Amino acid sequence: MIERPLEMKVLVTGRAGFIGSHLVERLLKEGQEVRCLDNFNDYYNPELKRNNIRSFLSERNFKLVEADILDKDALKRIFEKHEKP
Repeated sequence: MIERPLEMKVLVTGRAGFIGSHLVERLLKEGQEVRCLDNFNDYYNPELKRNNIRSFLSERNFKLVEADILDKDALKRIFEKHEKP
C-alpha cells in the first residue's frame, strides 16, 4: 500500500462514473478528504451517475461540486476554497 499523509485532500474528477465512484469509496475508507467534480453529462444516463454518488452525500469527508472540468473559474474556486492554510 502507498503511504499517504494522514490529512490528504483529494480532488476526483468524474467521480460519479464507474471508476471514479470506486476510487472515492476507497479513499473515504482510508479516511481521506475527498472533493468530487462532475458535470453529470449525458455520455451515459446521468441518473445512473447520481445513484453512484448517493451513498456518499452524507459522508463527513465528501463534498460534491457540480461543474465541468473545462470551467477554469469553477476550478479556481475549488482550489481556493480547499487550499491548505
